[in-house]
Amino acid sequence: MSVIVDTSVWSLALKRRASAKTTAKQGEIVQELVKLIDKSSALIVAPVRQELLSGLSFKDQFQKLKEILRAFPEVIVVGDDYENAAELSNLASAKGIQSTPVDSLVWAIAI
Repeated sequence: MSVIVDTSVWSLALKRRASAKTTAKQGEIVQELVKLIDKSSALIVAPVRQELLSGLSFKDQFQKLKEILRAFPEVIVVGDDYENAAELSNLASAKGIQSTPVDSLVWAIAI
């Protein structure tokens, strides 16, 4: 089984080291990602890659992370995915659930 990994999970795993603020649950999430990577089951979508690469202050950090992320298979996103994402976003919003465009896109692709 392949799994699309969201930005928040990648971010947790890519932190340099666990801090005192890292919870047991966060550690479990990172371990699950490690298992997916070991099984070659972790997937990424381009907008998640963009979120992860955005805001890096140093060019060498950007280049290193870009190379790391290129190792993971990318799910191809098509026009219908964006339309489905918008529909899911509208449904979630109607129920009081806030989401970002990237979150909605990941939902749509996963479905």
